[in-house]
Parts: sequence; C-alpha cells; structure tokens
Amino acid sequence: MIVVSDSDILSMFGKVGAVQHLKRLFEEIYIPPAVYEELRRAKEIGFDFVDELIENVRIMNLNEDEYAEFVRLMEDEDYLHSGELQGIVLCKHRNGVLLTNDRRAKKFCKRNNIVYFDIKGILRAFYKTNVLKSEEIRDLVEAIEEKDNTRIKGFEGVFDFICLVFQIFLYYKESKSRITNTHKLLDPLYKLLRRSFPLIDCSKI
Repeated sequence: MIVVSDSDILSMFGKVGAVQHLKRLFEEIYIPPAVYEELRRAKEIGFDFVDELIENVRIMNLNEDEYAEFVRLMEDEDYLHSGELQGIVLCKHRNGVLLTNDRRAKKFCKRNNIVYFDIKGILRAFYKTNVLKSEEIRDLVEAIEEKDNTRIKGFEGVFDFICLVFQIFLYYKESKSRITNTHKLLDPLYKLLRRSFPLIDCSKI
C-alpha cells in the first residue's frame, strides 16, 4: 500500500509544524508532480513551511498509461485540480490511499472505490495507532484551525467512532464462529471497513 497526498492535507500539517506525525503514521508519503508544483509555488510566495514538507515526501511520477488517464480525467472531471487527479490516478493504479480533504475529490473516490483519508480519518488513525493521545489531537486540531483558517467540524466523533468500528469487528468475529451463514451478511460490511480503515489490525481485537 502506498500513501499519496494532495497539497491541502500537507499544508494543514506543514503550517503547524506537525508533518512528523504524518510520517510516524504512514512512514512514506508520496506526492505526484502536480502537487510538487503547487508546493513550489506556495514557497515562491513566501510559505516557508514548504521546505519541511518537501524534505519529508517523495515525488512519484506517472507512467505512460497513468498520464493518459490523467489527461482524460482533466477533460471529464474539470471540477478537480490536477494535483488531486494525479493522486487519484496513482492510487487507482498502484493500490494506494489518497490523503485529501477536498470534498469533490472524496466524492470521486467514493464513486470509484478508491480508499482515502480526510483530516478526520487521519485523526482517527492517530488515535487508533497511538501516534497521538486524545489531548494531543485536540491541541493539533486547535492549531490547524487557527493557522489554516478552517474548521474541523465534529472532530470529537473520531474517538467514539473508533469504538464503534471495533465493536463491529468484534461482533463479526464472534458471530462467524457461532452462527451458520452469518458471514453472508457481515462479510461485505467487514470488507468495507477494512478498505476504509486499512491501518486497523483486526487480529489484535
């Protein structure tokens, strides 16, 4: 699994000096060339945090087939920026996870079965994997909201939602061992959760 980010998510963390948290969570983060160009332009107009971002990501170029699909999508999906589209194409072809908080990009991913993490998904993963504790997450959200001039609505739900996911996983495991044919009902839900939360290790539940 590769992790590909757009510029929006990286900028959120870059502005508050928190890129190291993303690195602890995902280890390797890739960006397509269009995102690199967006970051470079941000550097040119005075955003110094870009230097740290570029040091902590790797550029992943599109191959010939991927680039051809990107060009087609640029015509068909003109509401999406080139950075999001290149990231989407890379994730589609290389079994990747896209980091994006763009509403339209997330809708495209849902329609095309591409796994993505938005800011709340990343916060959930921080909490689940013990990268950050709940109070550290609250402090991070406060800093992002201040520096990025944004609102992360309902982020407190990330703590409750993780508990719900675990309850579903647990019920799935228990019911499969007790009830014949229950897996026909639960397997699709289980697989959906695994795609949505690939970092959750169900073997430890």
